[in-house]
Amino acid sequence: MPTLMPGPELTVPTLQGKDGMALRRPSRRMLAIIGIVLVAVVGGAIGVSVVFAPPTPASTVQAYFHHLAEGDTAAAFKLVAHDAGDDLTGSPLLVPKAVADARTRPSHARILRTESRTASTGQEIDVVQVSYKLGHETVTQSIMVTRASGGGSTYLLQSPFLVIGLQSVAGRPVTINGIDVGSDDSDELYAFPGVYTATARGGALIDGSTRSGVIDSGEVTGQPIITFDFAAPTLAPGADAAVQTKVKEHIDVCARSTEDSPDNCPFSVYIFGSELSVKWSITTYPTVAVTPGYDPSSGQHVDFSSQTDGVAHYVATYSDYDGKKQTETGDRSFSVQGSAAASSNDITVNFGW
Repeated sequence: MPTLMPGPELTVPTLQGKDGMALRRPSRRMLAIIGIVLVAVVGGAIGVSVVFAPPTPASTVQAYFHHLAEGDTAAAFKLVAHDAGDDLTGSPLLVPKAVADARTRPSHARILRTESRTASTGQEIDVVQVSYKLGHETVTQSIMVTRASGGGSTYLLQSPFLVIGLQSVAGRPVTINGIDVGSDDSDELYAFPGVYTATARGGALIDGSTRSGVIDSGEVTGQPIITFDFAAPTLAPGADAAVQTKVKEHIDVCARSTEDSPDNCPFSVYIFGSELSVKWSITTYPTVAVTPGYDPSSGQHVDFSSQTDGVAHYVATYSDYDGKKQTETGDRSFSVQGSAAASSNDITVNFGW
């Protein structure tokens, strides 16, 4: 076998300290540790630069929907521009209760695009189009973004809300997600993006109704619109009988009159003479048909009219032109019509012809 000759000896440079003492060369393990530390430092620097990156119109919109998804409406509202005298803070639905249930909050927000524009006032604005889910529906919304007053890098969102419309309320108190919003038709209720359910509370005469909103993404205005249409109101159970009872009570009051033509009553008789006194009695009460009122702002209001006529019997005593006492009897057929309204305590009827 050939004899292996030793090769040249490798020399490792010796590191010298300030005092001339030899320093040990770092081991491979130490070099690996130093490398890890350097990577961590560099990575940390990169992370810090991302956290403190200045906001953009898109990131401001993204932050708005992030806060709403977390149920933090206060933080979301801080990103909204509002002028002095703006009454948005008093809107009944711009409160935490509106999206207190996590199932009502927007999710899966995604920025689609951002477009820069110049407003008619010369102000530079950005329009950010975002899509998000409300329940199982996907909504696309365009939100205007402007710089905060005073300049700087802060952005604010212009009206990033839903517009809620109420139709055919019929004067019933309405709650949306458990929040009272009044008893009138309206098309200017503002709300955070969310899933909403509206209930028109019924009463003694008009039945209640609960509706889920129909969403229109609002391609013209950029603001999605949710419409709650309660449709034509219907009678509450027992309303017919309740109105019939009140009509009967009113007729009984009329029958206690001694006048030949009692005020606000459906029957009368005309007798010529003096010292006239009439005694009324009801032979047959009319039956009535009840329908919801035509006035959508009149609350618990219904109309009624006769299905069958009633009959009132009278006995009249009077003095004729010669001063002689006379008695006259007879029957008067009559019908009824009018309206009824319900309050928290009672039902009142008004007769009208």
